[in-house]
Amino acid sequence: ISPALKERQATAGKDYYCEGINLGGFGEMGSDGVESRGNDGSLTEAKELAYAILRVFHFLFLSCQKKELSLRLSLDEKGDHGTVSHQDLGNITERDIYNALPLVDLSEVEDGTYDSEPSDATKDVHSSEHEAKQRKGAETATKTTTGKLTNAITKHKVNAGGPRHLKQIASILGHVRQNGLISTNSDNENTPLIIEMGAGRGMTGLVVAGAAGAALGNATPSAKKVKLVLVEKSGTRANAETSIRNAEGNGSKEDCLRLDLVDVTRIKCDLAHVNMSTALPSQLRSHSSKIVVIAKHLCGAGTDLALKSLCNIGAIDGCVMATCCHGMCSWAEYVGRNCMLRLFCGEIGGLSTFGEKEFNLLRRWTSASVLGDTPKPNSKTNGNERKEEHTVGGDEEEKGRYSNTHMFTVVKELGLVCGSKGLGRACQRLIDYGRCDFMRKNFFVSDSSSNDRPFNVNMLHYVGDHVTPQNALLIASRD
Repeated sequence: ISPALKERQATAGKDYYCEGINLGGFGEMGSDGVESRGNDGSLTEAKELAYAILRVFHFLFLSCQKKELSLRLSLDEKGDHGTVSHQDLGNITERDIYNALPLVDLSEVEDGTYDSEPSDATKDVHSSEHEAKQRKGAETATKTTTGKLTNAITKHKVNAGGPRHLKQIASILGHVRQNGLISTNSDNENTPLIIEMGAGRGMTGLVVAGAAGAALGNATPSAKKVKLVLVEKSGTRANAETSIRNAEGNGSKEDCLRLDLVDVTRIKCDLAHVNMSTALPSQLRSHSSKIVVIAKHLCGAGTDLALKSLCNIGAIDGCVMATCCHGMCSWAEYVGRNCMLRLFCGEIGGLSTFGEKEFNLLRRWTSASVLGDTPKPNSKTNGNERKEEHTVGGDEEEKGRYSNTHMFTVVKELGLVCGSKGLGRACQRLIDYGRCDFMRKNFFVSDSSSNDRPFNVNMLHYVGDHVTPQNALLIASRD
């Protein structure tokens, strides 16, 4: 028997393994126009869909005076339902689409290299002047960062994957902290539970849990350990567990990362089959623990599987997920189907039908958003960074049998100013919007004692696109 088969059999024997429990996505399947091999629709249908994408994007993101996604979380809200002309849609630029989300990069705040409080760093900083400044300093920022978090990472010999990944992890940590998900409460019974979905080596969860440990450790010398749960289908080397073992007895009150105050559990199971309510021991699901879920570059349908699995564990306090590889999504596993149907059919999108065929075009077109931004093989980029960047390289799915609906053909035929890259990024944001809608309707509702607590669901850029073109962050948290 092969080691891989032996490991799969061992996983299937775990009490938390439930075949296909998180498969099936969420919502109605829509039209029956399933894409068949060699027939992905006509150019006319593709052009209609492109206009519908821009129309929906305009309604959700560009028709609002403020750059707040929460303004459009209710689709019942009155707005410009399909009143934008084709000419106006065609004149939307790539920068219009990119700047529709604010850039809120908290990495420098967390690293101590930005002399300001986190609340000041969350102002609207997506202006072209700020963006140009970030791009000008991109090479330096990704090569020489010497703040407190960087020093702590070096001290504990944490393999964060290179400067670009460290910058992303630091900003994610900043958003976790800014949303009140890391507590400095000296009550020992209120230690947080950090869950990293699709964790890989678990570096993001390690840093967030270590920062939470530092916050509690500074509040009281006798703080209990922060609980960290890593969910990943396979084992890895140079992982979080190694860093935590090496940190035992080496913590000090001055550290911004207290890895000695982190207790880690790894759940080796595919996200499609993990029953989270069984996987988390009862003591970890105690009402006294603040439950925080994080993910960094959780590929394609993995984000949808993770979101659906979280509905089984009851009320959570916060969810912070960086998405990527939208081209690897699938209509069958997508949790935002009801949202897409409502957006694209009727007054807003103007289409008569929407289903798997249309979604397959949507997710394929997302690949154009990263074309030309993937590091070349001879780049000086760190090897770990290239390995873990999770970009969908090139236009693999745009060749051969997809020639009728090739994005470049559609963009050229319609004369879209945003180009393929802009349209691809709009497709990414609409897929993510459906996920935000799922979180809004399915999170924070299981715990009746917390139903009256307000919550926020938001979407933003957590680092500049010079760090990674896959730079969108989905945030759901209680106030």
